Amino acid sequence: MFDTQEKIPFSESLEQTILGSMFTFDSYAIVVDHVTEEDFYFESHRIFVRTIRGMVARGVVIDMAMVIDELKRLNVYESLGGDTRVMEFLKGLYASSEKNLIQYCERLKELSTERKMLEAAQKITHMILHKDGELTTRAMIETAEREILQVSNSSGIGANEMQSKDSKDAIQTVINAIETARSRKDGELSGVRTGLKELDEYTDGFQKGDLIFIGARPSMGKTTLGLNFAESAFLTQKLPVVIFSMESPTVQITQRLIAAHSGVNMGNIVRGEFDPYQFEKVSNTIATLKNSNFIITDKGSLSPSDMRQLLRRIAREHGGIGMVLADYVQLMKLHDNHKKTRNDELSEISRDLKNIAKEFNCPFLCLAQLSKDCERRPDKRPMMSDLRDCGGLEQDADMIIMIYRNEVYYPNDEESRGMADLLIRKNRNGRTGFIKTKFSGATFRFSNLDNYYSEGF
Repeated sequence: MFDTQEKIPFSESLEQTILGSMFTFDSYAIVVDHVTEEDFYFESHRIFVRTIRGMVARGVVIDMAMVIDELKRLNVYESLGGDTRVMEFLKGLYASSEKNLIQYCERLKELSTERKMLEAAQKITHMILHKDGELTTRAMIETAEREILQVSNSSGIGANEMQSKDSKDAIQTVINAIETARSRKDGELSGVRTGLKELDEYTDGFQKGDLIFIGARPSMGKTTLGLNFAESAFLTQKLPVVIFSMESPTVQITQRLIAAHSGVNMGNIVRGEFDPYQFEKVSNTIATLKNSNFIITDKGSLSPSDMRQLLRRIAREHGGIGMVLADYVQLMKLHDNHKKTRNDELSEISRDLKNIAKEFNCPFLCLAQLSKDCERRPDKRPMMSDLRDCGGLEQDADMIIMIYRNEVYYPNDEESRGMADLLIRKNRNGRTGFIKTKFSGATFRFSNLDNYYSEGF
């Protein structure tokens, strides 16, 4: 490949470590997101990568025995050295920790790019030293630029660098958006339906790439509201809705979804006690939810990188992400916070969540606890400053919705019983205001309150 006495940039141990990590499914997802088969220097390593990727695409379990069988099926086993060399090679592989794997993949990409640069330099050198008499210097410059540009475009390095659009492209983007909006039928929204008519008027649906915080004091119903939004999303579009529940187990989240959709009290669902009418409603709901597309993970103390890793796998399997719901931000941690203050840690987390929303081009709804400050005020309706532990949440959010239920503080107030206010404290792309809704704690449902609509404070 190279006509040089200098050391060719590659690392056999690095390639083996990354290859060993591909035997773990979560790590496999990281590897294929960062490097390709062509980034490996050794042909034997390329064969293993190609083989494993083909097996994963067909849903075959990845382990040593299955890989050996696949190599034999592809008639490449003997070319790799047969039993002795292949078994020795596979046993010598080890997987990297997920924490380091991304850095290893980035380094492998750098080495691959350096080799491509050497190839391009050799082509340019050969062109100059053996040029055709009709080849002008300007033509050689243009050829050299194309060679280097091709390396840059294929490297993936600098993929996160600043992108720009000139005036024509920027204006055309707006024109396309206007034309799309004008072509919508009555009732169609540009975003994901919230399930609440008045809220859809404020938002035109939750928008792709937006980070939305739902803030409330305990027992106000923020998990219920988040799940209601998630239910509306997975019932009205095909892409999966991913729910990160760091507080409640999957069975409780699913029971709440069944209660909210069926209108049957949660207590009956937990005990399995139904009259014939309730049993029919629950059975129909279960059938509906089984055919919908939502995914729940109930692991506690997740980091944004944990979420990103799972979302990448889901997006690869399903063709994208419809919406994300995380419950709740104060339960999130960074794997390596370098002794950051909690405020700084949450600021970094909120920035990461916003980046996730943009990366997967979907609404990211994140629940948030509020401080006790609102309960000390005569007017206990929460404000943005009540977001606990971190002002960065307010800065990064595209929208902030807060819940206030008067009956929590004044249980004898008959007029406010079963009512909830949704306070839209921030709306980067629209107006702020509030809407009144009905609230049922027994069935975990916020619902439309007909003929009541207000805006402004």
